[in-house]
Amino acid sequence: MELSKQEEPEMKTLSVKDYKDILAVVDLYVEGCKQGNADIMRPAFDRQAVMFSYAPDGKVVAEGTIEHLFEGFKGMGPEHESVWQIDVIDSTETTAVVRVMAENWHGVGFVDHHSLVKTDKGWKIVAKVYHTL
Repeated sequence: MELSKQEEPEMKTLSVKDYKDILAVVDLYVEGCKQGNADIMRPAFDRQAVMFSYAPDGKVVAEGTIEHLFEGFKGMGPEHESVWQIDVIDSTETTAVVRVMAENWHGVGFVDHHSLVKTDKGWKIVAKVYHTL
């Protein structure tokens, strides 16, 4: 018995403009981190964005609304010695997953995974999950 082949859905590639727009949005987040200023990164996030992270011992580090991230930047100050890497891991016409790696940010390193969607206001981060190194 021969199995019938299903037609594979047509996958559209991400345009160069969308790719650059995704990087620009995530760069707002990175620049806000570098400057210690949540107001710089705020436009990168959807107003309903969420953030989650757990410590290796299972304790909650961050959970819930992205406003917790913004609150954490009050009085933090800039960090000019940190090193950053942004990689678009996967994308479609309307979604993207981006990895952000940081070294020596206020003495720690971390890996973020940001989920983005393309909205009528452009690309927005809707979820941030991270692991502290």
